[in-house]
Amino acid sequence: MWEFEERDDATLVRTGESFEGFIVKLFQGAMTRMLSQTLEQSVTALKAEAEARHRAARA
Repeated sequence: MWEFEERDDATLVRTGESFEGFIVKLFQGAMTRMLSQTLEQSVTALKAEAEARHRAARA
């Protein structure tokens, strides 16, 4: 899930995921860490791309 909200001259981004099932319960700690890392990487990549496009548009 990705949510985007305009705020003045910025955009607030929220993202989240959920997993269910036996395997997730069995490996809950590892799955939580993996999910957190993946979401962080995705948001970081989105930020870099948005900033690059913003710089290019202003050039």
